[in-house]
Amino acid sequence: MYKPLITLLGFLFAFLLAGSARSDDLTTSSKSLLISGSGFTGGTITTNLHLLDDIQLQFGDDVDYWQSYDSAGTQFEIWSADCDGIGTNCAWLRVQDGNDDVIFSGGLLVESLNALVGQVKAGAGFENTIVLTGNGGGLRAGSAGEVSWSSNTNGDLAAADIALQRASTGVLEITNGTGLGTAAALNVGSKFSIDATGTQSQDQLKTGLPDNVATAFVRISVPTNNHNGGQISYGVHADDGGDFQIINGIVTFSLLNDAGNEVCDVQEAAASQSTVGTAGNITATFTCANTVADTINILVTSNTTLVATTHEIHYQIFINEPATITPL
Repeated sequence: MYKPLITLLGFLFAFLLAGSARSDDLTTSSKSLLISGSGFTGGTITTNLHLLDDIQLQFGDDVDYWQSYDSAGTQFEIWSADCDGIGTNCAWLRVQDGNDDVIFSGGLLVESLNALVGQVKAGAGFENTIVLTGNGGGLRAGSAGEVSWSSNTNGDLAAADIALQRASTGVLEITNGTGLGTAAALNVGSKFSIDATGTQSQDQLKTGLPDNVATAFVRISVPTNNHNGGQISYGVHADDGGDFQIINGIVTFSLLNDAGNEVCDVQEAAASQSTVGTAGNITATFTCANTVADTINILVTSNTTLVATTHEIHYQIFINEPATITPL
């Protein structure tokens, strides 16, 4: 008695799969097509399988995974029935209309270096950006891995490129493209740098110095019941467009905050100064003062014989203890 029914079902299923031979549509309402066991062995779909908006293609006996086009969010989604181990549903992959960004709600773990050739490539020529969002985001490399910047479109490092690598336990090394032990330069903006030989440089600039007027050029924090100190290497320059002057030297400073009473001292040995100019002369003296609570300002008084159109101080600060340093 079941043979006619089986024959009829087989005919209907063959009709569904033969879309290339017919222009008819098989339409169902509130129905599902279930493929299980060996009921669909060796079958071939020879035309498009078209799922309308918000219709799911589901996987698993208990529908563990499914995918669909979300018409409200205008995006393609792949969902999981358990994203957190306690049965919470989530769309773990999304591709939104209008761009080619693939959004993962969780992490991306590459178990084999061959899978991505050990790299996450962000577009041809590496011109795009990998963005890590959320408070728990991070970019992690293995113990022999690196974070690198390549000038080659295939991602290979050249000698002029740069990489961050783990040199040993607790040691981060900045290298050029030839690997560990080949140092590279480090710049922090235009204010601080360490070149490949280890030479350090730090530069701050205060322009528009008035002649022979004490002018604050830097503020250093000193919290209540704390102290600090250090030294400033400086160069004061003046010129009128035709003649030039410069004076260089080193001053030391000591700072103290006794329950809100900020005191300071600045000293410079005259022998530490050197000066040269094409005409006239220039001097520089230093003082300190408190104008803002829990801070000390360092001031320079520069006196030039020129009618200067440029009058400025370049300086580097070497601080003995942690402090907030604010150029003025």
